[in-house]
Amino acid sequence: MGGLDERQVRFVDQIVAACEDIDRLVDDLSLLGRIGDGRLRPQLATVPLAEIAARAADTAPPSTDGRRARLGETRTEGVVEADGELVGRTIGRLA
Repeated sequence: MGGLDERQVRFVDQIVAACEDIDRLVDDLSLLGRIGDGRLRPQLATVPLAEIAARAADTAPPSTDGRRARLGETRTEGVVEADGELVGRTIGRLA
């Protein structure tokens, strides 16, 4: 960034990261509002827990050093009745 010293660049990066967090929060709250007032119905299905974990890892934002979440060998057995996409995305955003 032209004209900014290293300290200022770090502050700008922190501001951008905070804005991205706020954007995700507003998106999640909007989603909850649409579900709450019936404009969106979750598509329930039997979903393997391993699939939800994989979606969560894909959705999780990168860490501050830019690394993405990774899953090791998944031994998660079992299934749940849920909207796999919504649940995976929500869990990923909690990371």
